[in-house]
Amino acid sequence: MNRQIDRPEVQFLAIKNKNLQCLASLILSVIFFSLTAVWNRFPFVFSDSGTYIDVAITHFWPGDRSALYSLFIYPLHWKVTLWPVVVVQAAMTWYLVRAFFRTFASAFREEQVVLSALVLGLCSSAPWFVGQIMPDVFAALLILAIATAVIGQNRLAKIDRLAIPLLIAFFITTHLSYLIIASGTLALCLLIRLLSDRTVTPMARVFTKVNISMVAAIALGVAMMLSFNIVTKRGATLASTGNVMLLGKLIDQGIALDYMTEACPSHAWPICASLPKLKEIKARAVAQGKPIGAVSDTFLWGGPLVDLGGMTAVSKYASEITNGAMRAYPAQFIEEGVRGFLAQTVTFQVGDDMLRYTSDTSIHQIIERHFDAATYAAFQSSRQYQQRLHVDRFRVVDNVLLALSALVVAGYLLLHWRSNVQLAQFTLVVLGGMVLNTMVTGALSAVHDRYGSRVSWLVPLIALFIVSEYIRNKTGTVRVVETGKPRDTMSPARSV
Repeated sequence: MNRQIDRPEVQFLAIKNKNLQCLASLILSVIFFSLTAVWNRFPFVFSDSGTYIDVAITHFWPGDRSALYSLFIYPLHWKVTLWPVVVVQAAMTWYLVRAFFRTFASAFREEQVVLSALVLGLCSSAPWFVGQIMPDVFAALLILAIATAVIGQNRLAKIDRLAIPLLIAFFITTHLSYLIIASGTLALCLLIRLLSDRTVTPMARVFTKVNISMVAAIALGVAMMLSFNIVTKRGATLASTGNVMLLGKLIDQGIALDYMTEACPSHAWPICASLPKLKEIKARAVAQGKPIGAVSDTFLWGGPLVDLGGMTAVSKYASEITNGAMRAYPAQFIEEGVRGFLAQTVTFQVGDDMLRYTSDTSIHQIIERHFDAATYAAFQSSRQYQQRLHVDRFRVVDNVLLALSALVVAGYLLLHWRSNVQLAQFTLVVLGGMVLNTMVTGALSAVHDRYGSRVSWLVPLIALFIVSEYIRNKTGTVRVVETGKPRDTMSPARSV
């Protein structure tokens, strides 16, 4: 592996030692990615944050979501403070952003990472998810990790070849949708490799050590989820009550309501008694022009599901209804799925989940129950709790950055992609992963801004990289390898 040598003009913060440069980059980037949460005076919370805090403490394992994120954050907060969770999530973000820059830059410098972290921390959606006690931050990191590892594998550092697959496996365990996103993103990477480098056989393009490690990472993530559910007596399943979540989606689409209208006279499903109420909820949502997912949210969290005995009770017959409904109305199911996907595509405003969770909400009660008085007081004094976040102002900044970044990325893909084909391939994979995120959430779940905004910051990240490389070329600052030749005149070398 070629050792890279910096000329004096590329020293970072007048630091000569590489390890100290990396440490400074980590510290500064973690600060920048945590700025919004620090400004809030408490990590951001969502209604689901309470579940993720609570289950590892009480050992009540939910069937509708992975409890492994709860097990991840428990030793970090230890019922003392939630800030270490933010710090670790910021450090993961820094690591993968740095791995991307280090892998694709013609002349990597720590300033690229730190300045990008500063811009993203001030102007993008990234810090809102880095600073939130939710696994949503890992959606973007999952796409970034797979694209960096597979497309840039010829220049991937040794540490990344081990660390990135392990991170991918972990990310997959934290949310049920991430398995689909990871598999689809990897498939897109492999397709691009098959269609590109024709100097080697198709088998050699696909069956590389890095590609195999990606498949192994996905398999490891699935195995961890299955093993956990087996150990906790929920069976060999990824989500024991996932069929109830799908039932909520089909009720929202109207398919399940139509099917139950026909099937209930010959079936003894307890939900049949609630059918008139569910139809009324659906009709009211349509009349009021409520967004896609409003009926599903009402069914799952607004009372009807509780009246039916909860998720465990309904899951016993939910699959029978969902399977029957999709078989009876396949065209409508696809049509509604496409409609949800299109709606989610244009739904990505930051901060829609930054609500005030008062004393009658579970997250408020869980923080009060499990943490000391100082932490509980800090939660109540946060800007989110006091409704003083001024999210609308951040949305303007985020939207401006997104628009400018989209122009930069589009211009690069149209006019300059030949200057760095691997970067163009990486960009296409990331955009494809973002589309997959939109498809999974819009077609199979409710439509919410947070599902779009959790990955939207990847576009500014790519734009910042393009701009930094452009400035590098203009200023003539080049990192060289031991031979004294600029990297872009040599065969691809691994980063260090």
